[in-house]
Amino acid sequence: MSFMELYNQTPFSAEQMLIIDENGGDILSVVVKATYQISDEGITIADDQKPVILADEYYGEPGASSIKYESETAFAKPGTDIVLIGSAYAPNDHTEQLDAIIKVGNISKNIRVFGDRYWDRIFGIWFISDPEPFDRIPLVFEKSYGGWNSDDQNKTKEFYDTNPVGTGYMASKNKSKRLHSPLPNLEDPNFLITSPATQPLPAGFGFISPNWQPRLSFAGTYDDSWKKNRMPLLPLNFNRKFFNSAHPDLISPRYIKGGEPVELIHLTPNPKCAFSLPEIFPEMTVCMHGNQESQQILHLDTLIFNTDKNLLFIIWRNSINIYDKINKVLWTEVKMISR
Repeated sequence: MSFMELYNQTPFSAEQMLIIDENGGDILSVVVKATYQISDEGITIADDQKPVILADEYYGEPGASSIKYESETAFAKPGTDIVLIGSAYAPNDHTEQLDAIIKVGNISKNIRVFGDRYWDRIFGIWFISDPEPFDRIPLVFEKSYGGWNSDDQNKTKEFYDTNPVGTGYMASKNKSKRLHSPLPNLEDPNFLITSPATQPLPAGFGFISPNWQPRLSFAGTYDDSWKKNRMPLLPLNFNRKFFNSAHPDLISPRYIKGGEPVELIHLTPNPKCAFSLPEIFPEMTVCMHGNQESQQILHLDTLIFNTDKNLLFIIWRNSINIYDKINKVLWTEVKMISR
């Protein structure tokens, strides 16, 4: 028998990983990832089960674009991330704006989607042009408020730290360049842009990059004291909320259990798509020398909807402490249990 072999008794993909936690201790993390096909009739287990993603995948150049799929190797998430990759679909050829809505159980988020617009000015008064009709608009942070711009006067660059890849942000000394500059397509309907001074939080359903606020605020303090007393471990004020990478409005503080109703409005070619999450409960068993076993229920901590490809990814995860026991682990098994 090979060391730490993983026996996957589920119809889904699974990975186990040895990871160092905040304090330098060894933990064994197990991830189960299910791929479902979305149709008008509901969801079914897909024939092609996608593997666990081990590195971030970007829409464009890493660091200069938003994350499409984040690495699924975090060893813990204190709540459930709800993420949607896809587009807003117009119900007719004359649509200039609509509300794209996702609901999962008691968690919901609404984004106002506009056709292309730009800033204009008459007699010194700024106004927003009428939106152009659209068929489909990608729901990426590049089309939400944010971005960066150069301050020609001071030879510096300014960026919006909650979304450096977005649209519409203008450096403080460069307001004169706003004429005919584009506005974001995606906005929070409760905080719409009404003037050049409006600086809303970015609206989106996708992953928040680890170096964007507010996620970055949970990463801890990397100062001289950390370098002297803690490096290479994570700072003492590191918060595991950092591992939750969904938009703050789409993080459930309690783990989603399964069975919750889902509604997707204007997120598929049909105006409304509705179904319920499967009630599935994976369990991990870790066997060590001496026939010692540890059993843990896996937490459903990530939901990823890819509505452009009609796919739903469900990720369950849990970890066990194997401090000073790494050489005693024989094998790990994951299986489905009933409740």
